[in-house]
Amino acid sequence: MKTIAKHLIRNYSFSYNCLNSCCRRLCHQMSEQLSAENTVVQKTDGLVVDPELMATSNVDSNDRSDESSAAKRLKTSNDDDNDGGEGGGGIDRTVQSTSSAVNQRPNFKREKNLKWALLLSYCGQRYYGMQRQIKSDIDFPTIEYRLFDALLKAGIIGEDKFNEQHLCRFQRAARTDKGVSAIKQICSAQLPANFRDRIPEVNEHLPEQIRLVDSIRVTKFFDAKNYCDARTYSYLMPTFALTDIEDLTQQSYRLSAEKLQEFNDILAMYLGTHNYHNFTSSKAPTDASAMRYIMSMDCSQPFMMKQLMEFVVIRVKGQSFMLHQIRKMIGLAIAVMRGLTPKDTILRAFDSKRIDIPKAPGLGLLLEEVHYEKYNDKYGGDGIHESISWETMKDTIDQFKHQHIYPVIVDTELNELSMFEWLKTLMYHTYDEREQKANELIRKTLSAEESVEDSLRQVSRSMFWKANRKANNSNEDNTSGNDNNDNKDNCNELDKQISNNNNNTNNTNQSYV
Repeated sequence: MKTIAKHLIRNYSFSYNCLNSCCRRLCHQMSEQLSAENTVVQKTDGLVVDPELMATSNVDSNDRSDESSAAKRLKTSNDDDNDGGEGGGGIDRTVQSTSSAVNQRPNFKREKNLKWALLLSYCGQRYYGMQRQIKSDIDFPTIEYRLFDALLKAGIIGEDKFNEQHLCRFQRAARTDKGVSAIKQICSAQLPANFRDRIPEVNEHLPEQIRLVDSIRVTKFFDAKNYCDARTYSYLMPTFALTDIEDLTQQSYRLSAEKLQEFNDILAMYLGTHNYHNFTSSKAPTDASAMRYIMSMDCSQPFMMKQLMEFVVIRVKGQSFMLHQIRKMIGLAIAVMRGLTPKDTILRAFDSKRIDIPKAPGLGLLLEEVHYEKYNDKYGGDGIHESISWETMKDTIDQFKHQHIYPVIVDTELNELSMFEWLKTLMYHTYDEREQKANELIRKTLSAEESVEDSLRQVSRSMFWKANRKANNSNEDNTSGNDNNDNKDNCNELDKQISNNNNNTNNTNQSYV
């Protein structure tokens, strides 16, 4: 510095003061440069690099440039995060969101789910049908709730799928009504790949009246309801339901071969495609969905149960069924068999007019089988999927049927006499147009002094049925001490009302045991 100063003074005539100020300015700049090289402080939003830490770590200039570029990238991402939030802290929010996701699923393990067809057998006496209506089944227990509860307790599904069944793409083949049982109910669901091996775990959490029998691997888009070709229902009932109205109705009745053939001829009138709007509720005759196709319907040979009562099984196979359709079909067939209404009532029920039809008890109704012929033809032999057939589980299904379903039906019939009590109500049905016939019968019960038009607005149809029940009770009391002729005299008024529906029941004599 001294040599440079002498050279400037000698050659360029710099004054001492000017040179002094230049030197001081130069020294100040040099000191700032040296301090900047020895002390590096890089500040970002939330990141500080300590120079002492860098010195002890022996970080060279190349490493410092890498740290500088990394700090710039952090600062850029942090600024982007701050654009959509408040108060900065983008790095903290990223760490918090990641840690919270990990905390929510600490033992998360991804499992491969496959589509399965489930085979269920259950006795529906204590349940309000198959379909789950509410989240809790304390007041209204259903089969689906118990099934999903068992899947949850076995660890096969989580809380999300338990609360929202559609998450596992669940579907049932048929919605059985209250008190209706099923021998082969089919459901489809997306469950883990090892589900078939875990069926015993599910049955441990199911009641004895519900059994998950087996499962079969199906295609990805298989739907138990929409892929179904037909459904077969059976109806177990005592044979005394087919007694003539003139004969004594009692448990010791035995069905003859002639009567069985006559009843099968009546059931054959349902075969084919017909309008079944009269066999369900809230269905207009013009509704296209009221047209149903019945493939087969017949009655089996009679057999004894517990050596106390004779039973028969009615089997009906159709593409699909509406609410109460099968029970009304059987109820009308029994009424025809007993002689309460002629056979052409079945044909008139297929017309557009509304007909009063009795509904048989739901105790003996069973879902026998669900058919998937088209699916089996297409996928059953592809080498990957199996045909939906349960022949290997036939013994298990029959054992459950004879242990948990048939005994319950027989014991309930013996204790509660549900079929016997229902037969008493057949005489109160008109088997004719509902409104017109009801008004005519109400007019006969009104006093001659009252105006018919005013009374029709005030008197309900139940008044007529109550009057008939009162007359019927008095007739039953009279049968214990009077002969048949006295009983006919007491039933004259009731016979006149019934004769409007059936011209062949003039000599009707009601007697029940």
